[in-house]
Amino acid sequence: MDKIAMKSDNLKQINIERIAQFFPNVITEVRDDSGKLKRAIDFDLLKQELTSEIVDGENERYQVSWPGKKEAIRLSNIPSDKVLRPIKEDSVDWENTQNLYIEGDNLEVLKLLQESYMNKIKCIYIDPPYNTGKDFIYKDDFSMGTTQYFAKCRQDENCNRLSEDSEVHGRFHSGWLTMMYPRLKLARNLLQDDGVIFVSIDNNELYNLQWMMNEIFGESNYVETFIWTKTCTPPSLSNKSRKTAEYVLCYEKNINNIKYYGDKLDNGDAPLLNTGNPIRVLNFPKGTIKFTFCRDGSFKAGNYDKVEVLNDFDVRDGVNYSEVSLKGAFKWTDEFLLNEIKNGTYFIIKSSKFSIRFQRVDTEGRYKTPTNMLDVELNKINGIGTNESAVKELEHLGMGRCFDYPKPVSLIKKIINMIVKDEKEAIVLDFFSGSATTAHAVMEINAYDAGRRKYIMVQKPEQVPADSIAYKAGYRDICQIGKERICRAAKKLKEESGIDIDYGFRVYRLDS
Repeated sequence: MDKIAMKSDNLKQINIERIAQFFPNVITEVRDDSGKLKRAIDFDLLKQELTSEIVDGENERYQVSWPGKKEAIRLSNIPSDKVLRPIKEDSVDWENTQNLYIEGDNLEVLKLLQESYMNKIKCIYIDPPYNTGKDFIYKDDFSMGTTQYFAKCRQDENCNRLSEDSEVHGRFHSGWLTMMYPRLKLARNLLQDDGVIFVSIDNNELYNLQWMMNEIFGESNYVETFIWTKTCTPPSLSNKSRKTAEYVLCYEKNINNIKYYGDKLDNGDAPLLNTGNPIRVLNFPKGTIKFTFCRDGSFKAGNYDKVEVLNDFDVRDGVNYSEVSLKGAFKWTDEFLLNEIKNGTYFIIKSSKFSIRFQRVDTEGRYKTPTNMLDVELNKINGIGTNESAVKELEHLGMGRCFDYPKPVSLIKKIINMIVKDEKEAIVLDFFSGSATTAHAVMEINAYDAGRRKYIMVQKPEQVPADSIAYKAGYRDICQIGKERICRAAKKLKEESGIDIDYGFRVYRLDS
């Protein structure tokens, strides 16, 4: 015998779900008397579905609307009563650096940046929280008291969640849209007239984000939806599709004819090995060979079909992580090889037989326009990494798995370089800084061409869970992780490149 339910079902909600099965377009979101979001029926639309006549109602208009939109607009217009206090003890090279790391809620920080940075930012990249069903840490009603605040956040005074309804809450789009709208609105003011913004997103809010950005930036200023393969090993939990891709929406403040930079023009690859050539030893420096059949692995010295590998070496993120010495019937001498490398030539190995090929680049500095697939050039030396390679980047810095789902430096470099490759003084802003990958990317770009590009990182000091790897490593909030990552990346870059760029940053903290 089935168990008897101990409480009655909410018949109204059951009926709404039944109607949604037949007419999903009539389901909307409203707030109840307590201000909580709930699913409801647009009865005008439902009537229209049940008749062939035009139903009287509100005047039709093309718009994006949701419960909380007016509040979102209001939040963007309220002046901030906060200040940014300098934290010199957490800064690096305070007197000389022009980079900024700001701790605090990014809505308030964006308001404070308006005076000094309006129309001055060349490129914005953000990776905001995705609406995956987890509670937001961005609560924007600053007028409520402490008790009301915790009640709204569904937490007690010790930040413990009062109920486990995050999956239900995550079905609603309105809270996420209300959080994002004022921030994007303020960010637009900071862009130069020819400035560009990139926003990472997954499929949960992709189309809502584009609707919202069409309204804020203007549909005519939409540039592209770039597609990035986030993983090479997608989970097999779904019966419908295994999700491998995320997206990066791109808008310009004012659409223009400026060309974006993709990869350098090339002339196709050609074999470096030819039967009949003298047997030579060639030494390939670190990072000059692209292994298209292997992203990470180790190779031992020995004979590999047409070549002999003379030393053990590792492959990381698809390129040789140390010098590789090969012996075979090569058409080039070692001296000629090094000269080619100076001119930008790189090398490709497409199979375990080690039949190596070379790829020359355009010596006049011409570039292709990038495609909308950010990883289609995986056979190139500057291929894009995945979430897995981003984790390994943190591990190489000695920070283990201190941050969930970081973006790879190669992805952010690719995006930023589309815009700032020839602008060595550009300012790059990231107001969802996270593990500070954007700061790391800007430093790597500067180290490559001795640029003076500056970054502004903004991150709310969200506490890390006590049972996390980051907490056990000594970090108490995300800002500590971000600042430490910048310091370690700067030290590593300086040692490897020897280029003297701005490796410092000034820390400011939002305060009342």
